[in-house]
Amino acid sequence: MKLHFVSLLFLMLCSFYSRAQYAPHLLVLTDANLIDVHHPVAAMHQTIVIKNGRIAEILPNNIAFPDSAVIINLKGKYVLPGLIDSHVHMATDPSGVDNRVHTLQVLQQMLYSGVTTVRDMAGDGRVLAELARNANVGEIPSPDIYYSALMAGALFFSDPRTQASTKGGTNGNMPYMKAITDTTDMTLAVAQAKGCGATGIKLYANLSGELANKIVTEAKKQNIPVWAHAWLQGAKPSDLVKAGVIAISHAPLLIYEKMNKVPDA
Repeated sequence: MKLHFVSLLFLMLCSFYSRAQYAPHLLVLTDANLIDVHHPVAAMHQTIVIKNGRIAEILPNNIAFPDSAVIINLKGKYVLPGLIDSHVHMATDPSGVDNRVHTLQVLQQMLYSGVTTVRDMAGDGRVLAELARNANVGEIPSPDIYYSALMAGALFFSDPRTQASTKGGTNGNMPYMKAITDTTDMTLAVAQAKGCGATGIKLYANLSGELANKIVTEAKKQNIPVWAHAWLQGAKPSDLVKAGVIAISHAPLLIYEKMNKVPDA
């Protein structure tokens, strides 16, 4: 469900819209307790006016509205900013644990729990492209979906998760899941990642600092951001920061910045 309520999520409205299947021209939420990140306490007993799917005004209660307005009383309920889950996996194994029925249930539960945006951090890009499109046009109740194209060293592609995510294609040679070596055409690899609809490129495992830097350099030219695990076996956290990735994941991996040898246990 594509929500155009600026940054605010109205939790109880999700079920209302899924049942009604229409968006009123003028929607008025009365007696709401508004959580505003610019203030230390909630603003109590507020009226929120939504015109054509966008917040128009936030006013004190006791305001008169025309008979054409759809008015919902939110007494005792809270309105809060939509939340972002920046690390999910919705299509690692689409024919198994991430089958469509289960994934749609998870997406709906996330939306109704206050999450309006998710960032998928690698899976079957074909499935993710469809889910993102379905969410964008309102065909499924779902947060907005952004997803990554994964790049890793060739050794990583013996991992069974990569095989599950590339069924019907060639593991390690899909636009959204690419094995990177010294001979990779980086311009083409980044263009393919961008062309599959990915919002960003994720660097995962078995990459050197030099290769990570080449990927980030080309990605900047093509205007697609790069995310990474904090340690890629061959690339330390500082290598990734110097290369210019915009985000690193999994803080415990930062310990490898000072370790020359990975412990056996």
